[in-house]
Amino acid sequence: MVKAFIFDFDGLIVDTETPWYYAFRDIYEEHGVELGLELWSKNVGTSFEEFHPFLYLEQALQKR
Repeated sequence: MVKAFIFDFDGLIVDTETPWYYAFRDIYEEHGVELGLELWSKNVGTSFEEFHPFLYLEQALQKR
């Protein structure tokens, strides 16, 4: 019998946003594009409507 469920909203038990940011920042740097924390924060706790990291990198590379 299940007596409880634990929901981990990011940062409550385990912070996964920080490693995600570092991973994306490193990928961006490999392509010569800067990913600032202010821009990344538009993505934290939301959908990709405000900032989509994959599409943003693709658009930045096409502008070169």
